[in-house]
Amino acid sequence: MSSVSFYILAGMLLVVAVLQIVKQRIYKKMQSALDSGDYDGVITAAGSFFAKYLYRPYVLDLFQIRAYYLKKDVENFETLLRKMVVNDAYKPAERKEVMELYYHTFLFKENQKYCDELLEAIKQTKDEKMIAYDGKLYEIVFQDHTDMIEEMEEMINSKKYYGIPLGMILYGIALQYEKLADYEQAEVNFRTSLSCFYPDSIYAEAARMHMNAAEDHLQ
Repeated sequence: MSSVSFYILAGMLLVVAVLQIVKQRIYKKMQSALDSGDYDGVITAAGSFFAKYLYRPYVLDLFQIRAYYLKKDVENFETLLRKMVVNDAYKPAERKEVMELYYHTFLFKENQKYCDELLEAIKQTKDEKMIAYDGKLYEIVFQDHTDMIEEMEEMINSKKYYGIPLGMILYGIALQYEKLADYEQAEVNFRTSLSCFYPDSIYAEAARMHMNAAEDHLQ
């Protein structure tokens, strides 16, 4: 290798190393700002030139939409959410992840406005499994259905669902028992659903809240 080629290669490696350091610092800055409640700081960092150069839009949009949501900036939250569920720059699985994360978030809060919009987007994915259980959750939360326990137990027995979808089916079954005032079965199913969720997630938070309420009724 000539000395010129060596210096070119060394220079390229140095640039790559510097960009990686900058990338890590941007991520830490966004996460630190989010954790500390500096939502404007999150939005600014995610919108910076280097952030846009080093990260895919999906990653930055996840930080920004979380900041808008926690900041209660309704206008910008709605604009970005509607963009994210149709953004062709994302992988299909990423669009589905956004739809479900915020669909379930608003189910927990019983916010029908956003759930209507997001459920329609979910239906457009043609993902039959996702449409099936998310549709049933809608009927349980907003239409007070309590007649789908056996059907949802069959969904579990089909072995087609795992992770968060499985946990949400168990959560839906538990909600029906809660509405029927069968707090023993409600508590069991809420507790079982927790095994499908990360301990510090919004899913686990909602399940624990209902489980504790069921336990209070049983005392």
